[in-house]
Amino acid sequence: HTMDCDDIPEIEVDIEYDFEPAHGKRVVIEGVLEKRDMWDPAWRGRYFVLDSKGVLCYYRSKDDKESGKLAGKIKLSMECSISLAAFQSSGKACFDLHVPCRGKVISRTMHFSTPSMKTCEAWISAMEHIPL
Repeated sequence: HTMDCDDIPEIEVDIEYDFEPAHGKRVVIEGVLEKRDMWDPAWRGRYFVLDSKGVLCYYRSKDDKESGKLAGKIKLSMECSISLAAFQSSGKACFDLHVPCRGKVISRTMHFSTPSMKTCEAWISAMEHIPL
């Protein structure tokens, strides 16, 4: 089931990065994005959560997040690159996340589609400001 980005509300963004040392990490930004990559070229709606340690987790839905059913995760590193996509999908703002080869993990580029440029810029900014 693919979520329609037109029906997704704007995401509240907190990029103040005031960490709580006792807990070690916290949610920086979360919400529904559409993604695709070389393994699955179709756009798929997923619920993403970026934490203050630079781990980008994704779930098939917000309900899956609440019940802990992780679909995948990516650890951001200094070698990762985030950029506004050269293409836009049906008037939606898109960005790319390139994750380089690490050990047995091959490099991959994930493409993300957001309902607005404001949301796109918020995600890019959040990823760029994580202390890695």
